[in-house]
Amino acid sequence: MLFILILHYIAAAAVGYLLGNLSFSNMMSQHLAEKDIRTVGSGNAGAANILRTFGLKYAIPVFLGDACKAIAGALLGCLIIGKGFEGFTWLGGFSAPEIYVGGVAAILGHNFPVFMHFRGGKGVASSLGLLIIMNPLMGAGFILFAAIANTFIRLYSLVSISTMLLATILYTVFDAHGDWIEVGVLLFLLVLMIFMHRSNLARLFKGEEKKMDIEMDKTK
Repeated sequence: MLFILILHYIAAAAVGYLLGNLSFSNMMSQHLAEKDIRTVGSGNAGAANILRTFGLKYAIPVFLGDACKAIAGALLGCLIIGKGFEGFTWLGGFSAPEIYVGGVAAILGHNFPVFMHFRGGKGVASSLGLLIIMNPLMGAGFILFAAIANTFIRLYSLVSISTMLLATILYTVFDAHGDWIEVGVLLFLLVLMIFMHRSNLARLFKGEEKKMDIEMDKTK
């Protein structure tokens, strides 16, 4: 019985990871310019580089797609493991820790996609997608916070890390309720995001990080 359960967990992680490998940013770049997204702009395979290279009009659907990968990974993970959707509320999200298996795997698949030689994005949108599953109301609030902060600050890396740091603190205080699995996942996502933005942080400390030029459509 334990062996079967372990197989379910492995299958949930595998499905989440494969979902994460779907690169909506590269699909968009191929569609707009017939170029690998990693060869243009910052070279990052994520919504931020689409925004930088092609404009907000194209970055929004990529952001939503990347967020939905983690959402789908979390939900499918629950079903594969056999937990179902018990305990879900619109204000409290999911209480079952099984959501983290496929959700975190999807983020790792986005950051380190095997089909792109492990050169993916930085997992910002996907992490926010998992926050939505953990607590829909708070997750939506952090997406709104990040969007507003990026509009004014225009330093995507700084806003991304700050958003995840704030989310880690507030989810721990108001959502986890002593659930150390959730707290551990939050800390892991925070450390992962800092690691993925390590080059950006180096430029920030040197004052060399460029602000994002936000335009609706840069293809015209």
